[in-house]
Amino acid sequence: MNNDNRKVANIYAQDQPGFASTLVVSSEGLLTMIETYIAALKNGEGSCELINSNMESYELLVIKNNEKMEEPFWQQLQLPYTESEFNQKTTNTYGPTEYFDFGIRGSVDLIK
Repeated sequence: MNNDNRKVANIYAQDQPGFASTLVVSSEGLLTMIETYIAALKNGEGSCELINSNMESYELLVIKNNEKMEEPFWQQLQLPYTESEFNQKTTNTYGPTEYFDFGIRGSVDLIK
């Protein structure tokens, strides 16, 4: 397979509040991500398979939610920081994959 046809995407999370998140993506990976974002806009969620630069595949999961930031959906969603000091849970929070796996798409779903 030609490298130009690979869906490569390295996604780097924020290290700390206010720090940048960075995507390093091949053209095919970027097109795949765009299609996934469009699916999420239409259907409320989307997913695709990508590979990182080590040729390991992973799934990109996208959830759309337009609730206000004060709603439980956002308040109970774990922040994206990677440093352990920011990952300490002081309240009942859930990781984004838990939201995706358990069908949590809004605050109402947290009550179920």
